[in-house]
Amino acid sequence: HVRRAVDLGIKLAINTDAHHIAHFELRHYGVATAQRGWATAESIINTWPLDKLLAYLRRNNQDKEMAAS
Repeated sequence: HVRRAVDLGIKLAINTDAHHIAHFELRHYGVATAQRGWATAESIINTWPLDKLLAYLRRNNQDKEMAAS
């Protein structure tokens, strides 16, 4: 599903699904899944610099507000 999302231009975030501090070491599974789907850093929003991420989130929020009106 990662590859399809990337092909469609959908942005992704790598998630550890951690429920305990020790589970953060399992993030390599999320990275491996992204790599298998040919996702690049440009597709993964939690690899972006903070200013780029905030601008993206603001833009998407404005788009949602416009669609709702």
